[in-house]
Amino acid sequence: MQGCIIGTYYAEFLDLSLDPEEPLVILLQDGTESRTEYLQVLGIMDAAPGFFFTKVPSFRRPQEILVSFPTYMRLAGPNVITSPAQVPIVEVSIKVKDDRDDYKDIVVQSFIDFRAEQYPSIDIFDYRDFESTVSDNRATLSVVFIAIEIVVLILSLFSLITSMSTNIVEQAKEIAILRAVGLTKLKVVLIYLGESFVLVFSSSLFGILIGTITAFTMSI
Repeated sequence: MQGCIIGTYYAEFLDLSLDPEEPLVILLQDGTESRTEYLQVLGIMDAAPGFFFTKVPSFRRPQEILVSFPTYMRLAGPNVITSPAQVPIVEVSIKVKDDRDDYKDIVVQSFIDFRAEQYPSIDIFDYRDFESTVSDNRATLSVVFIAIEIVVLILSLFSLITSMSTNIVEQAKEIAILRAVGLTKLKVVLIYLGESFVLVFSSSLFGILIGTITAFTMSI
């Protein structure tokens, strides 16, 4: 029995696991004839570079199933595809073993030469160009977010100072009563510092909770 790799959503929806005793059952129909194929689930993935896997249902495009060339030929049916050269290929992803940039440049150039000689209509995409763009965007976003955080902290500080100053002015009579019953200036200050700490701590805890929930929902 040949195998396949599926997404997490398909695995949960079809109640599949890596157990060989629970294969993926595929019913294929060609005209009046039908046949059943069994594929062992070799891997369950949330995401993969170049492929579409998710943990949630998607209505934009169907999720993909990875199979080998021989499995694809067998699923296509007898006498439909007789050799791997006949398998329709839309995209090929290649990862070189040597991580040096000069070696990668040689590989890319060899494919460019091959395209010029054999297949001028194909497109060649160097992932390093995409990584460079992503790195630049991340650096820019990091600077923007840091600036926003600094502005928010400054605004929060002034807001806290203003609210506490207003609170103290409004409670001048209460402070006078506390002083009259014998509380020292230090104790009165500690009371308002404790009030400020409770407000800041509860607000921070609430903000962390909201941020965590928001980040979790965006990562699904």
